[in-house]
Amino acid sequence: MSSRDVPTSEEFPEGLKYSFQYLGPADEEILRYDNANDGHDVGRHHRHTRDEVEGIEFEGLRSHIQKFLEEVETIHEQEFA
Repeated sequence: MSSRDVPTSEEFPEGLKYSFQYLGPADEEILRYDNANDGHDVGRHHRHTRDEVEGIEFEGLRSHIQKFLEEVETIHEQEFA
């Protein structure tokens, strides 16, 4: 998980850049939340799964981290526990 303050701009109106990743045993990406380049045409804030990229709502850093961790826990319990 990483987040850092950046100058507030049109690209980063919250003044924040972040990327949260959950990797599998072979370092394959299982889940990622980020606000990097909107080249996916789904909005600035989005989540990557094994199969798709979709836009997600950003309600603040703490809330976003909590949602990510809850999703990681669910995936872990379903696939690896």
